[in-house]
Amino acid sequence: MKFVIITDVANSVARCLSQHKQQWLTLLISTLIFLMRVSIPIGAPQGGLDPSWELGLNWADIKGLAFGTDVVFTYGPLYFLAIELINMGLYGALLVQFLLCCLVNFVVIAIFANEFVRIALTKELRITTLSGWLYLLGTALLLFMPHSGLPEMILVASCVLLVKLVFAEYSATGRNRWLALMLTATALLSALSLAKFSYTLASVTILGCAVLGLLCGKKWRLSVGLIAAFVGFNILWVKIT
Repeated sequence: MKFVIITDVANSVARCLSQHKQQWLTLLISTLIFLMRVSIPIGAPQGGLDPSWELGLNWADIKGLAFGTDVVFTYGPLYFLAIELINMGLYGALLVQFLLCCLVNFVVIAIFANEFVRIALTKELRITTLSGWLYLLGTALLLFMPHSGLPEMILVASCVLLVKLVFAEYSATGRNRWLALMLTATALLSALSLAKFSYTLASVTILGCAVLGLLCGKKWRLSVGLIAAFVGFNILWVKIT
């Protein structure tokens, strides 16, 4: 009886793995790359020009000052996505920043890992296409960029998702996939726009090109949903931070 139960469980697991091979491989590869590649530096307060404004950003965050009104600077409330984390002695806030950095890094890695798995399974890599060049650029950034290069990785990863959203054929049966692409891309772009305001223009430009592409493809609902999701995530990030 026990042997039959174990066999049934093993068969169920095997069927699940075979049906969701790409997802499981993506999760495995993303985890391995994250553990081997990602290094999020945490430094101590120091003197000097750059450390002084980095310290000021952390101080303003600790004091609960509002970016844009109480604090006017090129970096926003999610500044820690673009600079080194600083240990100010408040370990709760530091832990939140660290976990959010880990989450964003893992999502970006998973986007490129998913493309790698898809290419490996289908044996299709068209470097002459826009998505092919974006994939190669993202892979290079993933392999060689330090933590300070996370904003660039976010931009490329968002472009990969939005290119799929614009050029792929829409179907009602794949609605969840489209929703996942839209929400992931807008969440990343909105976070980046609040990390450093010089990236806001880049994020809005990428989003605008995607919306224009969707409108040209007569995907009206997706274009409206993309704008609404971007605005919604911006509001959400501001409320959380």
